[in-house]
Amino acid sequence: MKIVNIGVGAWYPKGSKRLRSILLEQGLKENDFIIESFARLDGQHTRYRGYEAKLEFIERMLNGGDDILWLDCSVVPMQNIKEIIAYIQSHDMWQHLGCWAYKTGYTIRQSVNDQAFNKSKLQLKDLDLPEFATTVFALKNGSFIHKEFIRLYHEGAHIGSRDYDAKESKREGYLFHRQDQSCMTLAINAASRNAIAIADNLGDVVNYNYTGVDVDKSKLFLIAGGYGKELPEIHL
Repeated sequence: MKIVNIGVGAWYPKGSKRLRSILLEQGLKENDFIIESFARLDGQHTRYRGYEAKLEFIERMLNGGDDILWLDCSVVPMQNIKEIIAYIQSHDMWQHLGCWAYKTGYTIRQSVNDQAFNKSKLQLKDLDLPEFATTVFALKNGSFIHKEFIRLYHEGAHIGSRDYDAKESKREGYLFHRQDQSCMTLAINAASRNAIAIADNLGDVVNYNYTGVDVDKSKLFLIAGGYGKELPEIHL
């Protein structure tokens, strides 16, 4: 399984650099991961373009033939990454679906716009199935979820606003759209309506902490991003 990451614009390249340093400190070699970073793409500094670049990059990594573990620029592994990979590969979700991702607590109804939902293999009765994060996820090359995730990307299911836009959905309860996360959510739930029963919850595996204080070291990952600010100093 190849660990992959790309950071584009704003604070994201700094997150890529931090992630690379952590992986090396944990004993990985340069050929165990692929991390790329760019201050600009296509000669322009664009924030939204970063989501498109992420999807393009993930597709390219999968085309290389490896299973992948994607880690966002905000991600800090709290355990040794080799132990985390072993956990993922022994997980029921990986064994049965060829994917590992955690539930965010949101649902399709809340975080997938109408355009994306209409491109999926799901029905209206599936709107209350869970949203899955793409902050951290593992994907088996050649799996149904891999193919469905990339299909949805190519059909533009990632396009939409992260802020509420009434034009994107008339559905009661709709809050926002989550780009690549919407594609993954639709792909996982299309693969198995039972993913909700076997997937980890966000709070079980992830600790959100933007200051580096009171870190819960029992979790697999710390999400410590920038949101335009300097990345927090992390002491594990």
